Amino acid sequence: MRFRTPTNRGTLPASSTIHQIMRAVDIHRRRQALPSLVDTRTRQLLRAMRHLRPVGEGREGVLPINLPRLIAALPLDDSFFAVRLRALFLLRLVTLLRPSEPLSIKRSTIQAQRHPHDAGRLVLLFDYTSKSSARVGRAGDKNYVEFLADSSDNLVYCPARALLALQQRVEALPGARSHDSIITDEKGRQLGRDRCSTIIRDFMHRNGAPSPWKSQIGRASCRERV
Repeated sequence: MRFRTPTNRGTLPASSTIHQIMRAVDIHRRRQALPSLVDTRTRQLLRAMRHLRPVGEGREGVLPINLPRLIAALPLDDSFFAVRLRALFLLRLVTLLRPSEPLSIKRSTIQAQRHPHDAGRLVLLFDYTSKSSARVGRAGDKNYVEFLADSSDNLVYCPARALLALQQRVEALPGARSHDSIITDEKGRQLGRDRCSTIIRDFMHRNGAPSPWKSQIGRASCRERV
């Protein structure tokens, strides 16, 4: 087996990835009654790697694109693709969902309610499956997006109204009758994880984000600033 030697620091895997691989190998060896690979030198190596390439490197610092400019670049027409992009972009921007998590939103659970801790605020609540709930075997989680005030000059960028508009469009599609997803193609067929993830990334690339930029990096950058 041949291994490609990295030609620059940018191609090296994150230290957390190497740690997870080594841990998986070590667990397998212990199950086979083999000695552990984790010794003093291995721990020193991992510490050195964490120092050289800290977890999350490349996700810190300022966003490589002006966020208000990116929002202003959202298409405002009434086509299905524009409605879907606005809803998905604003949803992920506000809730910080991971790239494929919108796929797990149950369309039938999307409904306007008063905020559970602030009756004066109207929000759009929905059920979905997060990484944490899937990991512990929980049925799912709840999340919400807020309504902008009716007097706002930016109602076209209201996350709740955008999600409601997508829900209404998808409900009318023949292909959506067989599932409860909110993220579909123009015929109502549920999208796969990869396509759901690339919708936002492709939009960002078309509007000035550098090619290596991934939408989940934007999530991490926003999370660090909350």
